[in-house]
Amino acid sequence: MISVCHRSVLGLAFEDRRILVAEVAGRQKLSLRGAAEFCVPQGISLEDPEALGRSLGSFLRYHRLNTRSAVLGLPARWLVTREKRFPPAGDTALAGMVRIEAERAFASELPHLVVDYVRRPARSGSRSRVLIAAVPRLTVERLLAVARAANLKPLAITASSIVLGGLLRPRVPSLALLSIRPSHAELVVRLGGCVEILRHLGALTEGGVGASPEDIGRLASAARLQMMALSGAEEKQVAPEAFVIWNGTGMDSGRFHILAGALGANAMDEVGLADLGLLPAGVSTDAERGCLAAVALAVAGLRVNGYPLDLLHSGLEVRQRRLNARRLALAAVGVVAVAGALGAFLETLHAEAREVALLRDRLNDMRPEIDAARVSVERAEMLRSWTDRRPRFLDVLLELTLACPADRPIWITNVAVREDMRVVASGKSSDERAVLEFLDKIRARPAFGDVQLLYMRDAGGASHDVAFSVRFNFTHRE
Repeated sequence: MISVCHRSVLGLAFEDRRILVAEVAGRQKLSLRGAAEFCVPQGISLEDPEALGRSLGSFLRYHRLNTRSAVLGLPARWLVTREKRFPPAGDTALAGMVRIEAERAFASELPHLVVDYVRRPARSGSRSRVLIAAVPRLTVERLLAVARAANLKPLAITASSIVLGGLLRPRVPSLALLSIRPSHAELVVRLGGCVEILRHLGALTEGGVGASPEDIGRLASAARLQMMALSGAEEKQVAPEAFVIWNGTGMDSGRFHILAGALGANAMDEVGLADLGLLPAGVSTDAERGCLAAVALAVAGLRVNGYPLDLLHSGLEVRQRRLNARRLALAAVGVVAVAGALGAFLETLHAEAREVALLRDRLNDMRPEIDAARVSVERAEMLRSWTDRRPRFLDVLLELTLACPADRPIWITNVAVREDMRVVASGKSSDERAVLEFLDKIRARPAFGDVQLLYMRDAGGASHDVAFSVRFNFTHRE
């Protein structure tokens, strides 16, 4: 259903040094009025939101994108995300459990973060899968300052890839979307029609346009590794049925097919404007296809409840807003008392007493639900070590996989990881040059330190293979 509140909306997909812009209008039938890519001028950044906003406003006026209502989208690398599972619960109880989990996960940083969550509608008797996302409060304040300087009215602040993955027309309810941009690549997994996984995967060299097959293979390996981890944690019946790609870099068809082949998905396709339910007035241009994330943000702004995640109106901020309102009321009562309005003060005391009695009655009514939630939280805490810990050795295996030459006969046979992340990796190869190339690559990667070749010798027996062992410190942390 289309909202009648806004006839046109501007989508702004923020990236490190550029902003994708798209304006979409319509009610029942949507149309793309224009799309463009704003490259942030040298000397200006989000740390100077006033200057950035003025420059953005001039850019919008030049391209005749005059709509004031805007949806702001963030890249995955600006967010901290957690995927959690909770027992079946209503919306209110689930929000309480998510708030408790956010307080535990982010601890001392929580006052400086804005936190919201996306959850998949729970099936009867099933646990709710929840994606929790947090962004520094300072970033939100700077984005709002940019919007004010550009004379824009923000409707929501969300994650660009989450909106794009959620709005794609459901060829299948469950799919994985790989978004490739010049500065980054992101993976979104939609299960049962709702986005549940968001990952930042780094970037292709030369923005993907001139990327080598080896670089493309590394990106595909990183995406496959994330999908393997998901397959190990989810039931088979909810695994993604299709893998689609947003080619947001202008990558040529040859490299695109190399990437598609490396991913090895059952159903492979490239998404475009038609997958969001609209087409431009004429032939779709490269600029319009490249601004697909911004188009999705604008479409979400025209839909009722179009934002699966809204960091501007977080559902976890309700308690704080109510607490602030109560404090303001008490402060007003204090001012009246100091001014000598004793009658108003006494009336306020009576009102507070009535409110306390009402809240006490509500608390008693909610007691069974609170007790059930407490039991669920205690069970989750007891099982936390089984479900909430990501083994550190997975990062070691990922980095070793990315360091192995894709076109060389080399394989790792044993990896020993100590508590202090001191690692000894052993393997074999039919070519000594492959071993030396592998050694050079791990020395060049920032995740490895103090790399030492322990030995390289014949494997023995009738085999002509070369056995080797290497020792290093693993220093990479997410």
